[in-house]
Amino acid sequence: MPVLTPAALAHLEMMLHDTKAPEDVSVRIEQVGDDGPCRVTFSRQDGGDKQFRYHGRTVLVLDKETADRLKDKTLDVEPTDKGSRLVLK
Repeated sequence: MPVLTPAALAHLEMMLHDTKAPEDVSVRIEQVGDDGPCRVTFSRQDGGDKQFRYHGRTVLVLDKETADRLKDKTLDVEPTDKGSRLVLK
């Protein structure tokens, strides 16, 4: 599984808050294809998902395949001209 920085966890929580997502909805990162880019969506947890909790809420879910592919990565936040964004390093 990837490592999540404290800044990434806080950013995920803010994304859920700003979109007024229900408590049972989390951010989901999925990899498109074998070597494709990652996409970010909002989703309910599936049975085999890996979950990351912050302040008592599941803020991120990854299916097993995506978690395995991202196992050597760190999810962090970088500032941009348009605000902060999630990045995998």
